[in-house]
Amino acid sequence: MMSRVPLFLKIIVGLFFSAVLAFCVQAKQECFSTSPNLKNGQKWRVAYVQGGPYIHYRTNLISLLEALRDLNWVEPFQLPEAKSNDDTEELWQWLSKNIRSNYIEFVADAYWCGQWPKQEEEKAAFKEKVLSRLRTSSDIDLVLAFGTLGGQIMAEKVHRIPTLVMSIADAVAAGVVESASDSGFDYIHARVDSTRFERQLELFHRIVQFDVLGIVYEDSDIGRSYAGVTRIQNMAKKLGFHLTECKAPSDKTVVVQKTIECYQYLAPIVDAVYLTYDVNIKEAHLPDIIAPLLAYKRPSFSQSGPREVKYGALMGMTDVSYKEVGFFHASTMAKIFNGAKPRQLNQEFPNPYRLAINVETERQIGFQFPDSILMMVDEVYTDIRTVP
Repeated sequence: MMSRVPLFLKIIVGLFFSAVLAFCVQAKQECFSTSPNLKNGQKWRVAYVQGGPYIHYRTNLISLLEALRDLNWVEPFQLPEAKSNDDTEELWQWLSKNIRSNYIEFVADAYWCGQWPKQEEEKAAFKEKVLSRLRTSSDIDLVLAFGTLGGQIMAEKVHRIPTLVMSIADAVAAGVVESASDSGFDYIHARVDSTRFERQLELFHRIVQFDVLGIVYEDSDIGRSYAGVTRIQNMAKKLGFHLTECKAPSDKTVVVQKTIECYQYLAPIVDAVYLTYDVNIKEAHLPDIIAPLLAYKRPSFSQSGPREVKYGALMGMTDVSYKEVGFFHASTMAKIFNGAKPRQLNQEFPNPYRLAINVETERQIGFQFPDSILMMVDEVYTDIRTVP
């Protein structure tokens, strides 16, 4: 004979599950497991797309892999020595053949890298190349889209494949997601640090107290998006400094030389320089960019981080956060494979306040960091690199 459940117990149980449901709505990402599993007994198949080579993409991809290893989705691995620090294709092909996993497959022929197409017809052709595969086959379960152009390609309604947009400067400004709290697409997830540039500029201004700040960026929609130009302009108004801009043409045959000339132009007329993201600039170009800043003793802050600090930028946020960002993306990926829709998961993940400084630059430009700032320093460079 079945006993009756007391009314008060039913109420308590009901309240408990209502609270759990409310928590899951408020903290959506916590309601999905990150434990390894299979898709109907088969491995999850992962693809990759980027608009062109950029140094941070490889680093972010490796951080993701290391986090997947720590979450037991892939077995321990030893990466080969890189021939180039921005070559993800070589790395992807190595992963497809050598990563051991019972759960994930990195699909060798599902890798797309453009050559930073500038013309709209070039962009359209590259987008069609990627999306035609995704529309016509059902063999891809998740796409890793790197950078602004990679994210823009995947933020289309012609497919429904879950997509993680990684290493993107400003996903909201680029139109990849609707807002920091909502991607606007059930199948799109982009990591957002909605106040990163603002925090950097507040810190830089507090340390240096500049009145005139110089920035350089490619004069195109994607160039302005990467650099966060609108957000920098807003901060100039908020903090009360004058912003002097120098725009390099988007013509890829001259953009690097014009960018270098922009820094040469700015150095004598500004108090400080904010080195913005620029996909055109490689390590080999950095000595020419930094040289006029040293010559005119201009403090500089690298928007992208320690790479430019090694070459003589005075300061920038550290790469320590790559590990945390990798875990953020890996856990998001794992939750998707455990039933979450990308849109359900939290996108906001701010960089921590961790600073890299170059003390040789500090010496050469006659600057001195306040003691209070030194407490925030995690990485110190004692010389200025001149050769990649």
